[in-house]
Amino acid sequence: MRVCGSFLSTALPPNVKLMTLKNMPAEDGHSGAMLLRLAHLFEVGESAALSGPATVSLAAVFGAAALRIVAAEEWTLTANQPLAQLEAKRAALAPWKLASAASAAAAEAAARERVPFSSSDPTMSVTLRPMEIRTFVVRFAPR
Repeated sequence: MRVCGSFLSTALPPNVKLMTLKNMPAEDGHSGAMLLRLAHLFEVGESAALSGPATVSLAAVFGAAALRIVAAEEWTLTANQPLAQLEAKRAALAPWKLASAASAAAAEAAARERVPFSSSDPTMSVTLRPMEIRTFVVRFAPR
């Protein structure tokens, strides 16, 4: 007999995929933490209904007693540093030299469109834009 189940309390939107959920290495100071990656599956214009931004409440998705999220922090895609730390480094550096003014304007517009994640938000809502992948280090309540 095969038993199937899910640790998710609610389904993810149809345009969002849970890409990664794995233990973080304890030797890196992440004992008990897990790496979580969510991906938007569609590109702009690919689907009239599914190509728009999608918002996911991590608190609702991981709200079950078996796997209840208690903390989340957004990290870089490669999970080598918190996103806030990377953004602070970028702000301290001189502006990037891009090939043209149009490239610079496009890069600035893309950065402004990103909906920031707030770890203090009780819903832990994250908005994914088309084809965007977002990475988090999360902690779950002990069972």
